[in-house]
Amino acid sequence: MATTIRAYGETVPTNMEIREICDKMRPQVEDTTGKKYVKFIPVQYRRLDGGDGISYLIKVHVAEKAYIHVEIFQDLKEKVSLINVKEHQTKDSLIMFGEYSLPPEPATEEIQEMCDQVKPQVEKNTGNKYVEFIANEYRRQDDVDGINYLIKVHVGGEDDYIHLDVFRNLGGKVSLTNVQAHQTIHSPLEPF
Repeated sequence: MATTIRAYGETVPTNMEIREICDKMRPQVEDTTGKKYVKFIPVQYRRLDGGDGISYLIKVHVAEKAYIHVEIFQDLKEKVSLINVKEHQTKDSLIMFGEYSLPPEPATEEIQEMCDQVKPQVEKNTGNKYVEFIANEYRRQDDVDGINYLIKVHVGGEDDYIHLDVFRNLGGKVSLTNVQAHQTIHSPLEPF
């Protein structure tokens, strides 16, 4: 059975569809960066088609010599979401992402399903059996081989949480990379 490896396509000039997506996402990008841009002109992009929608990496010209890179996801119903913004880019910088998304996002059903898959490994690593195991929030980092996730999980009590470092490869296989116990709702969700 052949494995299909999904990867972002080549960098190409923007089209009207990308301009419309950027116009729609501009307020959210400005909220995220805390800046109001004089100009907001998408110039190039890369695209990744997936089963649940399309991911875009877009280079946006925001000042005379300043650019930002914006990562946007468009689901099958054409709802667009901001995933990440990378500031301090140049005209010649490659459109890539390698940092975890900020701010953490509320956990989705997909994130909960990944947590359920790794729960036995987590219980083995921590030596605890969890009655409650509810994903609260997450951050993601796109990688060449798949996606890394940092996930805050509520494991009982008023303020008893753990942090999970989970990897999902391009084939969809989920594996636990690390566990950080003794966390609270206020513990920052940072790489560990």
